[in-house]
Order: sequence, then C-alpha cells, then structure tokens
Amino acid sequence: MEIIDLSGLIDFAGDFTGVPPERLPWNYRSVSDCIVAEAVRYAMADLKKNDDPWGRVNIISLRTWVFRKLRAIIREIRSEDKDVIGDILREPPGPNLEFMGEVLSVGSGDCIPGPTRFIAVDNERYLVVSAQPTPHLQAHGLSISITGTRRWVFKKELEGAADFRIPVQDFDSYMGYVPSAQTPESYLIECARSGQWDKLSSISGAFAYAGNQGSDEASYRPWSEGIQTDYGRIILLRKINEFKREEFWLRVDSESQKRVVALPWQRVGYAKLAYDALTGGRSYVRFENRGNGTSIVGINFRSTEAHRRCIYALGGTFVGRVKGLVSWEIPSTSTEVIKALMRRSWVTINE
Repeated sequence: MEIIDLSGLIDFAGDFTGVPPERLPWNYRSVSDCIVAEAVRYAMADLKKNDDPWGRVNIISLRTWVFRKLRAIIREIRSEDKDVIGDILREPPGPNLEFMGEVLSVGSGDCIPGPTRFIAVDNERYLVVSAQPTPHLQAHGLSISITGTRRWVFKKELEGAADFRIPVQDFDSYMGYVPSAQTPESYLIECARSGQWDKLSSISGAFAYAGNQGSDEASYRPWSEGIQTDYGRIILLRKINEFKREEFWLRVDSESQKRVVALPWQRVGYAKLAYDALTGGRSYVRFENRGNGTSIVGINFRSTEAHRRCIYALGGTFVGRVKGLVSWEIPSTSTEVIKALMRRSWVTINE
C-alpha cells in the first residue's frame, strides 16, 4: 500500500519518529523530508560496523537501505528525475543533513555520524544536531519538535531530562566564520594585511569586482577603481580557472608598493559585502511578514555559509526566487536574529 496523502504521511511520520502530530510539520514537503531524514539516521545506526569506532557507513549502502524502506511510502523517492535521498543527505539547496552537521563525509564514499550536541539558537530553543534516531533521544525524556530535516528541544522542557547530558554549542561557532564587529573598511584592510602575498603575474586574466550588479557576470569587469583606504587602494579580483576552483585576490596599491594578497574562500563573500557597503549599500536583505506566523527573507547577493546555516537552524525553508530575490520562508520570531547577522555583514536591511 502506498501512502501518498498528507494525513496518512503525518500518521506514518508520527509512528516512525515517535513524535506527536502537534510537533510535526503539516505540509507535504516538510513531512516527507522529516521521514527521509529519520530513515537516514536509522540507516546510520543499522549499517555501522561494530568494530569501527567512527561508525563509518558506505553512502551507496545507506542510500539503498533508505530506498528499500521508503519506496512504498514516499512516491518521489522512485522518480528518475529527482534524487530525494541525495537532497536530504548532502545536496543543496536546503538544510541537508551534511550541511547541518548530523552526517559528515569522510571521503572514499563513506560518511560518519556527526557529534551529538545542542545549538542555542535563541532564548527558547535548542537545535538538536545528532545522527541518532529521534526515539533514541526521546527515550531520555527529551520532547522533540520537527520541521523537515531539523529537530528542536524547547529549553523549558529540559528540566525533565536532567540525566541526558549533551554538549551545548554557541550559535556563532555553529554558524561558521562571521567577521568580528568592525567597519567594512577595516575588514578589507585586515584581509589585505593578514593574507598570503602572491606575485603580480598571478592575477593575469583576472577581473575586478565592481559592486553587486545583480549577477556575477555583470559584477566583474576588466578593471575597477577599487576602494581607497588608509592602507592604500584595494581592488578585489577574481580569476576563473578551467580545471580548478576560481581564485580571489586583493590588490593593494599604495605610494610605496603594489602587491597582491590571496583571499581565503571563507572571506570572499564578506569582502564583497564590505565593498558594497563602501560603495552605496548595493547588497540588501528584504523581510516581508506574511501574517501567518511566517515571513519571507530575500537577498540580492550570494549568501555565505554562515547566512544559510543561521536561516536553516532557525527553521527557514528555501523557496526559490520571490520578487526577484533568493528567498527563504522563516518563522517571524526569527527575524531579529537574522537581522543581527546581516548587520554584522554590512548588509542593508529593507522592510
């Protein structure tokens, strides 16, 4: 028998996870994501070798296990045009288990469970990051709420689970690299001072960033005046390579010298946002309250890993383009946390 209607799927999800219906999502996409994510956790526990302290699991074996268990439950899982299991396990866009830290890829076609921990995402909730199946967590007195691939515990409900000690990670370290509080100019100067020097010849064929113009193609030009700072004139450069990842540099022209500094990948997005902030605030985020407890957050720039992890940890769902902006649906209660992160990234906030 194939369960394809929403009510049947919610009933199955409740039995599969041990979570009551009021703590489960109530739309088809989220509840099917919840079921597939839970099946991946069960597969991780079932397929690991007893003599492997890391719990290593072959990804092909994992995918096969999940497919066989759910092919009569989730109709899309049999589609040749979709990779439902891959989307949940490790493929963008969306809060896949690898991106959220529940499953870690270790190469050679294998993965291991990530360390179990709570993330203090706001004053009321902990995000649960764990490859353990939900019933294993609830057996220790935890009351889990689920939205798609993500699980939360309300802080006020932890009093009854005092015997279950899980490390708590602060939200900033979980999100990943975010610049410390400083001005956009000081950030560019810091990148220029701390980066690895390179030869001027290395930027041959590179294009200069000219500010957010709506697309990568329009935002890079053969030359740009750059930004005049106390450290010299700074120009952000990008070089597209045929057989390896694109490279970024900062060119620094001062009265005494001209030099090129390699820019680490994790700093590229913030360097562009700093440049935009110094040239008129071309990068912005827009919040739109839908009036049903949710809001739409849309951006006109390429998000960083920390931006996406923040949005997903707070319950956001990727919805594609809305009014020309890359957008997510988020709980309205999460808007202030996301605004605070955007301010730290020097992004203009529109409401």
